[in-house]
Amino acid sequence: MINNHRSPRPNSTSESIPGHPLENLTPEERLARINQMLGAWKDQPDLLEIFAEIDRDRHAYRGRQIDSMDD
Repeated sequence: MINNHRSPRPNSTSESIPGHPLENLTPEERLARINQMLGAWKDQPDLLEIFAEIDRDRHAYRGRQIDSMDD
């Protein structure tokens, strides 16, 4: 037996889900938009230290937390 029960679709078309902001752009326009957004990070020396700290932290092994049997 095939189950054809589906939730009803709304009849109103006044509400729509916005599309992706890059979906109607040419590849060149898309690359320009991405570079524009990433350019916001340009010339921020604090970012180098932030990413260096993230890199150090992810390589630091802190061991596994083991619960004490005495508690």
